[in-house]
Amino acid sequence: FLRDFRDVLSFEDAMEVLTEQIYVPMMEAACECSDNLADVTFICFEIYVAGVLDMIGRGTYEMIVGMLDLESMKKVMVAALAIHCNEVGEEACYQDFSNQMITWAKMMDKSMDGASKKDCTAYTRVEKQLAKYFKAFQSEDMSGLINAQYEMSKKGMCEPKKCAKYQAKNFYSCCSVEGVDLAAEHELGENIGNILDNAMSLLSTLSEDVEENLVSREDLQTYLSTFDFETLCEGKKGLKEYKKKGKQCRKQRSEYEYGY
Repeated sequence: FLRDFRDVLSFEDAMEVLTEQIYVPMMEAACECSDNLADVTFICFEIYVAGVLDMIGRGTYEMIVGMLDLESMKKVMVAALAIHCNEVGEEACYQDFSNQMITWAKMMDKSMDGASKKDCTAYTRVEKQLAKYFKAFQSEDMSGLINAQYEMSKKGMCEPKKCAKYQAKNFYSCCSVEGVDLAAEHELGENIGNILDNAMSLLSTLSEDVEENLVSREDLQTYLSTFDFETLCEGKKGLKEYKKKGKQCRKQRSEYEYGY
């Protein structure tokens, strides 16, 4: 992997290495036993983690584990497996997501090569929003960073209408539509919020310098909405393209395996 990654010359090359050698093989293995994987993982985690146990002792380990919101963590893992292992037709959705990642990388390459701001197959048209994103990144303001990403995603995915059509074709597949529905069905946002609240609460007890509400529930919902294009594009002309695709995919739902 490291040898191949060292030789990459573009975003596309890098993404092909990452998907072919890490993401797809990892998901293939996980999806083969996805029904029980989360249960087994967290049972093992609660009972024994050899290296950590040897360092800190069983009593300390059990105390730390008892302070963690393992139930919410397990629910997030179940949701992630449901989204990625879901099948549309005869294709596992992780294969579809892999193709989307490579398409995204190709668009990044075109952007770096100086594509026109009118080119829907590149991201040059979100240059202004990207500058605001990097400015927020440098300020270490998480809320500002998330809002900047939201505005950048909204511009990139929803405007103009002709570009929304291209984006919907390449990034709003039936796997994407089902992913949004499965995330809601498994209360993904709520459970990630529980984990963040738990982690920030624990860290704040260890250090006064930790901001307890580093990422608010509102910020989290804003971030997650960037993956739900029917919500993200509300009020924009491009919304029609995503609504049309969502309706088409949900109508076909009975024709393929759905739900975990």
